[in-house]
Amino acid sequence: MGASTFGVGLIPLKLNLSKLQLNNMSLFSMGILIGTSIVIILPEGVEMLSGSLDKKEEVSKYIGLPILIGFVLMFVLENSPVISYIGGDYSFLEYGNGTNTNIIKSITGSSITIGLVVHGLVDGISLGSSFSKNEQMFKLLIFLAIIVHKLPTAFSLVSILIHEGINDDLLYWHIFVFAMSTPIASLVTFAIVAIIHKDNEFIIGILLLFSGGTFLYVVNHVIGEMFDNHKAENLPVSVESDGTYISQPSAPHSHPSMNLSELGLSLLGIVIPLILSITFHE
Repeated sequence: MGASTFGVGLIPLKLNLSKLQLNNMSLFSMGILIGTSIVIILPEGVEMLSGSLDKKEEVSKYIGLPILIGFVLMFVLENSPVISYIGGDYSFLEYGNGTNTNIIKSITGSSITIGLVVHGLVDGISLGSSFSKNEQMFKLLIFLAIIVHKLPTAFSLVSILIHEGINDDLLYWHIFVFAMSTPIASLVTFAIVAIIHKDNEFIIGILLLFSGGTFLYVVNHVIGEMFDNHKAENLPVSVESDGTYISQPSAPHSHPSMNLSELGLSLLGIVIPLILSITFHE
């Protein structure tokens, strides 16, 4: 899983794309993230949760809170000045040219990477717990469910980070940390469960919904970034007498709309997780 995720994440890095092609790939990747979060991750969590409860017990009362907590956690991590201050000091790791510092600052400063790593860790907990069971089909279903959304998510992560202008050398570390988050968490969880001989599908379901909340925040963040970039790229430009170019503010209440090809690419990205989900369940 780690190797395949890392390999798929390298694909956008190895393609020599123009600015227009990169923008189109980012819109396509945004669609994949939207579809993955709504069609695959959240239903996966609800299904796991409902399977752990008594038939008479209402599943709905357990669904909203873990999703909200996951979303709010990511919101706080990205916007809290205290977290930003603590997260900005890595002087104790510096050596030579401070390479370690740059890597950690780049990763912790990216809300999309942090959000997807948190999601990957929770996926690993679910996977490690599932392998403590004797039901082979259950193990396979959990593994396939994670693979189905992890590979396209890796592609989307790197495509969007390239669009945000992150250095290629640092991108390798972003995708490496994301790729290894699930395998490491699954091995640690499997070891813990094997030692304590305890497994709880209810907790796994809650954790999956929590990770769904973090994923929804990532999607919200990516959509905001994409539209901000789209709006900036389409601002009218005026030329001053000295030859400098100045972007003019857009009209009040204007909305940066996509053209038909951009909208089509985004919708295509949204549909792909749906197709994967239908194929997987069949």
